[in-house]
Parts: sequence; C-alpha cells; structure tokens
Amino acid sequence: MYEGMKEKIKNDIQTAFLNEESLKGYITSELTLRFLDGYKVRVEYEFSCYDENEQEAEGFSNYCVKGVQSRLEELGYRMEGISSKAEEMDMGWLDELESMVFR
Repeated sequence: MYEGMKEKIKNDIQTAFLNEESLKGYITSELTLRFLDGYKVRVEYEFSCYDENEQEAEGFSNYCVKGVQSRLEELGYRMEGISSKAEEMDMGWLDELESMVFR
C-alpha cells in the first residue's frame, strides 16, 4: 500500500510547500524528498533571506514552515521536526557593486 501512495504523498508535500505564501520567493532550490523507513519523508531545500544574523534567519525559516505544517496536518500528515541551519551568503558581489557605484 505504501509504495502505491508515494506519488500522492510527494505531491501533497510539494503542493503544501510551494503554495505557502510566507515561503514564496524564499525557497531557492528544488524540494528534495527522501522516503525513509516507517512512513517518513525527509524534505530538504534551500531558503534564502537577508536577516541580520543566523538566529533571525533560522527563526524566520521555522516560522514560514509552520504554515506548511498546518496545511499538512489538515491532510492527515504530521511534521515530526523542523531543522534549520543558517549560513552566511557570499556577498562579495555586493561589495564590488558598491565600490563601483560609490567611487
């Protein structure tokens, strides 16, 4: 039964993420879904925002995923955990642009 449901599960999860208004414009990669043991699915994606520090970025990402969680719960799914890891973006291009503009 589970094998036959994978496509529906995948579609439900992708739809929930891609239709969440708070996430639109911030997901900068494809959604990667991996089916694990025990009817679990791991969803990975890149989320880009311009917060001042890692803690703010991770908090904003987690906040946005709460809307997805609500939608998935309406469909009968349960989100077991949310994990975010912020990394500083390479902003060298901005430094170069500023030096050209403000010469």
